[in-house]
Amino acid sequence: MCRFYPFPTGKHCLTIASPHQDIVSARLRTLRQLQDGVRGIVLVPINTLMQRLPPVEYIAGRVMTLKTGERLNREAFRESLSRAGYRAVETVYEPGEYAMRGALIDLFAMGMDEPIRIDLFDDEIDTLRHFDPGSQRSTDKLDALELLPAHEYSLSRSAIACFREQFETLFDVDPRQCPLYNDALKGIPSPGLEHYLPLFFDQTASLFDHLTDDTRVALLPGVLMRPSSTGGQLMPATLI
Repeated sequence: MCRFYPFPTGKHCLTIASPHQDIVSARLRTLRQLQDGVRGIVLVPINTLMQRLPPVEYIAGRVMTLKTGERLNREAFRESLSRAGYRAVETVYEPGEYAMRGALIDLFAMGMDEPIRIDLFDDEIDTLRHFDPGSQRSTDKLDALELLPAHEYSLSRSAIACFREQFETLFDVDPRQCPLYNDALKGIPSPGLEHYLPLFFDQTASLFDHLTDDTRVALLPGVLMRPSSTGGQLMPATLI
């Protein structure tokens, strides 16, 4: 059976709000799977296909892997999660969140359908389990876990410096009066910052750059002439 992989639109021209974390999570998961050469079909609207994406090496270079039996320094791990864009919360409910309580670390990794509970024995990972965010009950065990970054853009020092330089070059405004600009310089992922993704990189990529060389691409007949009935967005056009 052929598997379908979602790649929803990450932003809309009529709003500056950030996409829901579920959408970001699905996009990051699909990009990672495409890089790994996973076989399947991705249906992509032309609008989405035209959006600029992070360089291929951005996701691959920021993946963290956890395995049972490995040592884990809680404070170092907390810092790594923060640098990757994860948010510290009291209770984990959606992708990109984590909570630390004693020997337990709850984490909703981007690209996953359920959050994970990390149970530590001293400084060693004793178990990795899925858990239900509603009941908080642990379920299936995992041997290993792959953590993707929480955003499609980076808030590393070099990325922030790149954003600052390009923002001040491109926009004839007083950046001190721009809350989003000031938040970005502080490493705060403000709502709508996804719209400025190209400013965080020297070079960006298209979805095609994230595909393997043997990928087949098909344009569905008539799609360029047929807007959808749900707001004017062009219907899915690319079959990968």
